Amino acid sequence: TKAQGLGGVKYRVCVLAYDQANNVQVTGSAVTFQFYSPLPETTITTPAVGEYWKVTSPLNNQGTGNAYTTSVNVDISSGPGYTTHYDTTTATWQGSEYTNTANGAASWSISIASTAFTDGITYRLRSRGAGPAGNETAGSIENNDFYLDRTLPDSLTKAPVSGNHYKTIASITGTAVDPTPAQGSAGKIDKVELWIKKQGTNDHYTSAAWQTGAAIITVGNYNAANVDWSWTAYRPPPRPVR
Repeated sequence: TKAQGLGGVKYRVCVLAYDQANNVQVTGSAVTFQFYSPLPETTITTPAVGEYWKVTSPLNNQGTGNAYTTSVNVDISSGPGYTTHYDTTTATWQGSEYTNTANGAASWSISIASTAFTDGITYRLRSRGAGPAGNETAGSIENNDFYLDRTLPDSLTKAPVSGNHYKTIASITGTAVDPTPAQGSAGKIDKVELWIKKQGTNDHYTSAAWQTGAAIITVGNYNAANVDWSWTAYRPPPRPVR
């Protein structure tokens, strides 16, 4: 017989002896032992470590569990100390860890309301699997830290200066900043986009030619709260007269 518990699968082996005259042992012997299957292990796929999210709708956290995972508990804590933990049932921050049970095991998910998050704060997501051999060990649990950023970035063009007249323009330059919110830390600028348009027309420059309709020029790939951006100006050809 077998019985499954948190520590693994418990087995009982009973033995009876028979002799050649068909005499049977009256009281058999028995042993009970526990067999441990491999430990459960889980991974988090969304959000990834170091990602920036604005979370204006429920955040659907997702991950996977190995073949020995039968259930997954999820913990989300708030930086910088990561001592307060969100309970999805009561929608409150409190002191207990791993109070949230995910849907599924091999492929699991759990949704957390957008109202749980505050702009500028770093959050830590952890998943802990459970299975026949017990809980996932602390050493295999990942810390997935991600950043909550709802602050709008800002940009400024430094050159050319508005209203000035130019014979040649070597580059268009400026700055971009992701401001620091009321608490926590600032986000990071990812990219800057330019539009170059002839006033009074719908002609836009693509960085190679003029076209009718909007054209976006992407400047650089950045990873900082404050950046100085620059685009080398290639002299646009005149727009043919139509």
